[in-house]
Amino acid sequence: LRVSGSTLAGPRPLASGFGEHMGGAATIGSLLFCVPALLLASTLPLPDGATPPVAARRGVWMGAVGFLIAIPLIQTGAILGQAVQQWLSPTPPNLIAHETLDALVSMTPDIWWWMVAANAVIGAPIIEEILYRGFLQQALRRGGVGAWPAIVLTGSIFALMHYTVLPPDTAISALTALLLLAIALGMIRERTGRIAPCMVAHGMFNALNLGLAVWLA
Repeated sequence: LRVSGSTLAGPRPLASGFGEHMGGAATIGSLLFCVPALLLASTLPLPDGATPPVAARRGVWMGAVGFLIAIPLIQTGAILGQAVQQWLSPTPPNLIAHETLDALVSMTPDIWWWMVAANAVIGAPIIEEILYRGFLQQALRRGGVGAWPAIVLTGSIFALMHYTVLPPDTAISALTALLLLAIALGMIRERTGRIAPCMVAHGMFNALNLGLAVWLA
């Protein structure tokens, strides 16, 4: 999720009820698969040169601090990406650079709004961090790939997988921000040896962008 640009896109309301139920069911189903799989993967030996897992509480703090350190760099990258986008195209950029954010700012807050928001801030970070920093990055590391190449490759795939939900007039800016976020998350994974700190940092990023989108709307 990312906020960028200077003008609001037209509203894209979420389908009342059905879409939110389907999204929640998909999240729960993904968790039922991902969590046991992650627990099984955690029994595998650590990749060569990997940092042993830090204490859980320390890891959470490291995730939060890592996000606070990274967010100025992420925003700077997004601003530079938007400058490139505006140089390439005269189309005014949208303020909302993600379809879920766009839908949320067009809705009146109710039970469905809070369900979608909770999925964006809690559900999506848990599932995506299990998949990308938990499975993919660690699979690369166990396959003999170095820490930095694994971080950058995983981060690039993470950013590109979001391309379909990004408005074309903010794609460069949003992809730049997502790549920098993913690199920061990959570094947190390597420094802490845990997935939970990545989930915390990712959730903070999504919550920040949701808050900005609602406030600026």
